[in-house]
Amino acid sequence: MGEPNALVRLGQRDEKNAIAESDREKRDVLLLRAFGFYAAAAERSYDEGWPDDAWQSWRYRRSTLARLLAREGLMQQVADSYVRVQDKWR
Repeated sequence: MGEPNALVRLGQRDEKNAIAESDREKRDVLLLRAFGFYAAAAERSYDEGWPDDAWQSWRYRRSTLARLLAREGLMQQVADSYVRVQDKWR
């Protein structure tokens, strides 16, 4: 479950489901979860010593979702999610 590629697949699933979601609150929840999965995948990859180019796109996706969620007024939730990921994976 904690394998970086598996975490990314979960993030991609939630992101895809968010795109199809018409309810704003549900969409934001899915995007926030996707952000958490991408963040966890990047943290695990870093901790395991993967080369940067193997997980660079996940960092970019994490950043893109953070900006999108911040525009929705969810910056605190993004920050809280990131702290939880760091606490769990480090």
